[in-house]
This record gives sequence, C-alpha cells and structure tokens, in this order.
Amino acid sequence: MNESPNRNGHAGPPPKRPASKPTLSQKTARLILTVLGQAPKKKTAQDPRARRTPSGNNGGSRDRQRRNAQGGYPNEYAAQRRTSREAAPPQSGRAPDRGQVSRSPAPQGARRPMTPEERRRYSAYVQKRRRTAKLIRIMKIAVPVVLFILLLLILSLTVFFKIKTINVTMTDDTVYSEEEIQKGCGIRYGEHNLFMSDIEVIRQRLEKRLPYIGKAVVKRHFPSSIDVTVTPTITAAAIDCKSGYLLIDKNGKMLEFTNAVPKAVLILRCTDKFDIDVGSMIKFKNDDLTLKLYKEILDEIEKTKIKDITLVDIRVPQSIKLMYQNRLTLYLGTDTMLEKKLLTAIKTLRYEDDGSKTKTGTIDLRTVGVAYVKDTGEKEDEASDDGDEAVTEAENSGGNQNEAA
Repeated sequence: MNESPNRNGHAGPPPKRPASKPTLSQKTARLILTVLGQAPKKKTAQDPRARRTPSGNNGGSRDRQRRNAQGGYPNEYAAQRRTSREAAPPQSGRAPDRGQVSRSPAPQGARRPMTPEERRRYSAYVQKRRRTAKLIRIMKIAVPVVLFILLLLILSLTVFFKIKTINVTMTDDTVYSEEEIQKGCGIRYGEHNLFMSDIEVIRQRLEKRLPYIGKAVVKRHFPSSIDVTVTPTITAAAIDCKSGYLLIDKNGKMLEFTNAVPKAVLILRCTDKFDIDVGSMIKFKNDDLTLKLYKEILDEIEKTKIKDITLVDIRVPQSIKLMYQNRLTLYLGTDTMLEKKLLTAIKTLRYEDDGSKTKTGTIDLRTVGVAYVKDTGEKEDEASDDGDEAVTEAENSGGNQNEAA
C-alpha cells in the first residue's frame, strides 16, 4: 500500500516534536522545589492523574477527525477507520447514525478507568500523602526553632544572667548597714544565676539572719541585679525567762536574748513553754492561745493609746493583769471587750494622776464601764498574785468606785 505524504511532506504519521530543553531559571526553580520536598512528580502511564488517551471520553475521536481534515494523517488511515466503523455491527440493535462518531478501541497499554472503590482508596492515599508532606514541612521549621530555644535556655541558666549587684532600699531607722544586708542575702557575685536563685529562699534567709528586719521584699532586676527592700521591726515586749529576757516584736518574732530589759519595753509573763530560736516566730508548745492573746492585748494598747504600761501578765488567760508605771495594777479579767476596759482605765488613771503620781494600788476593770480603785499607800509588787485578794478586799470594804461612760 502506497502511503501518501501528509501536510508536512512526510509519509506516515508526523514526526514527534523534539522536546525543548529547560532554561536556567526553570532548572533553578526545580532545584529549590526539590530541596524543599515540593518537586512535581512526572506523570506516568500508571498514574491515574495522567491525561487520558484519545480513546477515552474526552473528545479524542473529534480530534482525529479534525486532524484528518487538515491532512495530519494519511487518507488511507482515515479510509480504513471509516470502513471499519461502517462495517461494525450495530450495538443494542440500533444502526449508528450517520453523524454519530463511535468510540474506537483503547490502544494497547492505556489505563482503564478507575472503579469507585479504587477512586476512594486513591483519594485516601492522596490525603495521607498530603498530610505527611505537611507534617514534614512543619518539622523542617519547628525542629530548628526548638533547638535554638533550647540552646538559648541552657546558655541563660549557665553562662548568662549572673548576679553582679544587690540594690538595697531601706529606711533611716534600720539598724543594719547596706553591707550587712547584702551579706545576709547569701549570694556570691558572679556565681549565682538570676533565674536559678530562689527569691523566696533569699527573703527567708535575710529575715532569719537579720532578726530586726520585719519584712523583706526581694525582686529580680534584669539583666544581673537583685533589688532588696527591707522594713525594720522594733522590740515590743520582753518575755521573762528567769535566766534572762527574750525580746520579741508585736507579731511574736524573736529578736534577741538579753540579760536586761531595754528602756520603755513592757515585760510579758506567761507560763506556756517555747523554744528560743532567734529570727523565727515564737511557737508555744501547748497551743497558740498565748500568742493570740498577746497580739490582741498589744493591738488594743496601741489602738487606745494608753501609755506607761510596764507589764502584761497572761499566765491565767481568765485573769489578765496590766501594770501602770510599776505602781498601779489593772485587773481586766477576760479578753472580752478589752477596748472599752482600757478606755475606762485611761479616764481613771487621768483622775488618779491628778491627785498623786506616786500613788500605788489596784484598779478593778472586770466590770465593763466601771472601775474599782483601792489605794494601798505603798508600791505593789509587779502584778503579784496578791492582787486578786486586794481587789476582793476593796470590794468588801466599799472602796472608791469610778464609773466611766
């Protein structure tokens, strides 16, 4: 059979167009996508995403008719295909229409269409691949960032942020110097790290080593400093321990053990046992009633502004005794309505002091708003146990009675 030349002057099918070589920019873009793991895959005949062959349902027959009309293929080929279509038996008992184009059999090696089950599996496979690729991209970014943060954290805890200075803020009545406070923090310059140092431990250490610091506030100051603000405390009472006196503040913090009582400091007498640990809060072994009663009495004394109280006796909680200028004993009874009892005592003492500032005796304030005064004529021992007998004698003998509103 003689083959007639086609439009290009060649016999048989037209030669394939030579593939163009990729440019430098295309090669660079492909290299970058390959490094990032996003290089496009080449479509193969086995890949269902590859373009369907002309024998599929994509208008391949019409393309062939157009190419035959333009002389793309030899007329003999077109005549043979036309003859085979006309000679083919009709399908489903119907003769093909003249204008209808029948589908030619798929060429050998073409992939058949996927079934719904295969399509579902392939869709799941594609989604899995996409998730994996997305995870890989995230890991490529996240892993270096995490390693960088970890390295920065290690350097911050070991190399950087070493404590070099301690800034101290204190009032004029602080008994300690700035150097003593800095030393009391227990920090070695250039060795302790700002993040590794426990601020709470530094505060407790400072208040323990320096008892006359009532409250300490410690803060970090970047990049290499610590700020310390101290508030001093003062002696409020001295507990009689027979062998000496334990000085405490109004909150019960043990400040110092001494053999003599400082001037203008009241003496506290109690029977409850406790351990002496200077710098710590006093803890009575039996219960906290003694400490609670002590704080309550001191608060009421400060609130009512009664002066010259030299002794507080709480050995018997139901019979509280105060000593005024070491010469007048005040019997308060229980801690009920202490404020009113002390206000009555202030008015009574003002009246008694106008008469004589050396007068000794007892004042019974156990009845709220009423004061029973007995003049003993001589200085009574500091809140001695004979005071109750003196009050009883004053009541029985009809002693002076002062009522205060």
